[in-house]
Amino acid sequence: MVQAQPDVLSVAQWQQDIRALAEQMPKMHRSPYNKVSQQEFDSAVAVLHAQVPKLRDHEIVVGLTRLVAMIGDGHTRLTLPQDMAVAYSRAHSSTPPPADSSLFLNHLPVKLALFDDGLFIQETTPELMDLIGAEVLQIGSTAANEALEKVRPVVHYDNEMGFKQLAPTFLVVPEFLATLGIADDVQEIVLKVKTRDGKTAAVALSPIPQFKQVYFVGANEALGIAAPMSQWNRKEKFWLHMLEKEKTLYVQLNESNDKDDESLAAFVAKIERIVTGFPVEKLILDLRYNPGGNNHLNRSLVLALVRSEQINRFGRLYTLIGRETFSAAQMLANDLEYYTNTLFVGEPRARHPAPTVIPEKCSYRTVN
Repeated sequence: MVQAQPDVLSVAQWQQDIRALAEQMPKMHRSPYNKVSQQEFDSAVAVLHAQVPKLRDHEIVVGLTRLVAMIGDGHTRLTLPQDMAVAYSRAHSSTPPPADSSLFLNHLPVKLALFDDGLFIQETTPELMDLIGAEVLQIGSTAANEALEKVRPVVHYDNEMGFKQLAPTFLVVPEFLATLGIADDVQEIVLKVKTRDGKTAAVALSPIPQFKQVYFVGANEALGIAAPMSQWNRKEKFWLHMLEKEKTLYVQLNESNDKDDESLAAFVAKIERIVTGFPVEKLILDLRYNPGGNNHLNRSLVLALVRSEQINRFGRLYTLIGRETFSAAQMLANDLEYYTNTLFVGEPRARHPAPTVIPEKCSYRTVN
């Protein structure tokens, strides 16, 4: 048997990367040793550095991911070498393609979601759509609940809701499954599932071909039912819809950033015109799918809602939040909780609520 060893990068190159990570972490992170001691972190660095000659490239990537996750901060993450057309990431930038594409990690033709009653297949490629809604009982040789715990050390999260959001995204990467002892092979992963009709089946899945156009099917399309309004424009950074009969304005903010052709401030001005120009009795702000962006751009929206005597009343302003509400979206929720009369609806957010700093002269409070 040939002994495992890296072949995309040399042993020296990988060890140099590990040393660079260990040196830069305390310089770049404001408080890197809140949740792990420096001794524990340095020890883990030394172990991975020594193991490099006996590890495959993807095993080293998993090791690096584990080191970064030890910091215990949802914002501190290793942007994995993945095809971002299929992978999930809330990183601000993706990893540029390396000279050797074999360094890229693969992705199974399914996307998973974790609920209170189990781990389920939420999306698939078209040929597997019969699996949508199936409960995953086992991955490789590992029970689903055990597999979730095996990926915990590599998941970058602030709280348990963040883990529930991110853990399933690691369970569809064959290299992580093999390295963490969840499955035995990276070329074929067998899932044991319970389908929607209650039958148990074993399904063998091969990775999606990399860098080819891939289409994922969701439950609505698979079942032939209309998508709810919250799913109409998920790829749009922000959009709105007026429910005239209900006299309710629905606003979905999926990213706290400007569009190429419209700033967030201009969009907020549009909201104000609609509220004052139509008989709007309620406003629903949906932040459930917002992983963040530029926190400074939130100000125009908060000010607009604070100013609106028509909307800024209990029972008229609602904010929808969930496990993907993170970073700048979390900060927006913080400000809305403090400065407005919004009613929050949904599940807890993926980030610990940061304390709101109240300056002596606060512009939010002085707006007439």
